Amino acid sequence: MTMRPTRLVIPSVHLDAPVVGVDVVGGALAVPDDVHTLGWWSEGPSPGAVSGTRVLDGHVDSARQGLGALAVVGHLNLGDIMIVDSEQGEHRYVIVAQRTYHKDALPRDIFATTGHSRLALITCGGPFNSAARQYDDNIVTYAVPATMIPAERGGNTVQVIAKPLLGRTHTRVATIAFVVPSHVGPPVDCDLQR
Repeated sequence: MTMRPTRLVIPSVHLDAPVVGVDVVGGALAVPDDVHTLGWWSEGPSPGAVSGTRVLDGHVDSARQGLGALAVVGHLNLGDIMIVDSEQGEHRYVIVAQRTYHKDALPRDIFATTGHSRLALITCGGPFNSAARQYDDNIVTYAVPATMIPAERGGNTVQVIAKPLLGRTHTRVATIAFVVPSHVGPPVDCDLQR
């Protein structure tokens, strides 16, 4: 049975949004019409799966509806916790990277159903193209499954040094203590130094 996600909560930015299934339509992942609702790629892995990328998407804003659920993406930090509620319980992820890609250059591996277990939260960003009535870029926030425990109790501690999130003037360094099941592999396959 597939565990369908129902909500995404990111306590650090006070995000609490419902989640609905979305499909690929015309070669692009659909986004819910309501800017306060997030989409979950329905063909992707469920929240409890041990491999592949769980993909969530949503609007940063809308001319008619105002700010969207993902307007807070610029305030996310490395180490912030994302909680995905599903029909079978809660699944926690820790943010490890954030990237901006031109819409035409979104990496295909974001939609991987195998490989390392991770979550990709996708929204629009970059310059707004008035003629096309859309943003030029996609902002992807990457997170990995994490059960937060004190490092002295046997967790793995990873220091993540990354480029500033969304053009901030300083580099963020996060020390994250978490447990990664041995069958998952490395916590993330992104090069954090780009």
